[in-house]
Amino acid sequence: MNYLANKSLRFIADRFEEWSGGMCISQGPINAEITAIADKNCVRFEVIGADNLRMRKHASFAPISEGGMSMDMGTRLQYFNPAFSEGDPLDLIVCHVFYEGRTISYIRFAMSFPDRIIEFYGKTVSFDGIDRPVVTSGQRYPSFKKLFIDDLADHYRLLLKENSVSIAIVDHQLACVAFCIKKYLAFLAMDNDCDGLLRDQVFKDVSSIISEFYPLFGDKSLDSPRNWFRQLISNPINAEAFMEYYYTCLNTGQHIDGWQIQNKFRLL
Repeated sequence: MNYLANKSLRFIADRFEEWSGGMCISQGPINAEITAIADKNCVRFEVIGADNLRMRKHASFAPISEGGMSMDMGTRLQYFNPAFSEGDPLDLIVCHVFYEGRTISYIRFAMSFPDRIIEFYGKTVSFDGIDRPVVTSGQRYPSFKKLFIDDLADHYRLLLKENSVSIAIVDHQLACVAFCIKKYLAFLAMDNDCDGLLRDQVFKDVSSIISEFYPLFGDKSLDSPRNWFRQLISNPINAEAFMEYYYTCLNTGQHIDGWQIQNKFRLL
C-alpha cells in the first residue's frame, strides 16, 4: 500500500476542471480548500470555498484496504463512498487522489446520473498532521531544527500523558528518529523536488536535535540514531517500511529496540 494512503491532509486548490462525457464543460481559477481526516474507520473529505460547483461538499469514504472497493491503483488512491445516494447527481461516489512518486498532484471527485467529475489542482499544505514549512524569500529550505524541536517535545509529553506503557518500552532514540522520519516523508508528500536538499538539511538538524535530547537517551551512543536516520531517508521505501513497522509495534504494545531495528532494516 502506498505511504500516502489513509492519511489526513489539507490541499489548497487554485484551479478546477469539470468533465462530463469526455468533454471539459467548465474550468477556471478557484480558491478552495480540501481537507481529509483519516481514522481507522473512514476518510472524511470536505471541500470549502467551491460553493458554485455542483457537488456535495463533504462525504465519508472507506479506507484503503486489501480486497476493498477503496484501493491503491498505482497512479492514484481510490476512495469509495459506500453510502452514496443512488440517483443523487451531486453525491460524491469516488474520490481519487493522484500522485507522482511520493507527492500528491491533484484530487478528483466523481459523481453520477449523469457521470461527471470535478478535478482540483493546487498544492498540499498539510499532510499526516504536519504542515508545509514556510520558506522566506531567498530561502530554499528553512532550518528544521526549530520546526522539529518543539513538536518533538510535545510528542514526548503526549506519550507520557496518554500511554505511560509506551514510553517505557520504546527506545527514546527510536522515537526521535521515527518522529523526524515522519516529518521528512510528509514533506516529500508536499514537494517532490525536495529530495536532496531537504534530506541534507533534515539530517544536519536531526543530528543537532538528537544531541540536545541527550538526557532522554541515557548513556546510549548518539552515533547510532544519526546513522539510522541517514540510511533510512536515503531510501524512502525503506523509510516507509520502518514507519509502518515502528507504529505497528507502538500501537500493539510490542517491545522494540535498536537491535531489532538494526537487524530488520540492516542498519549499522
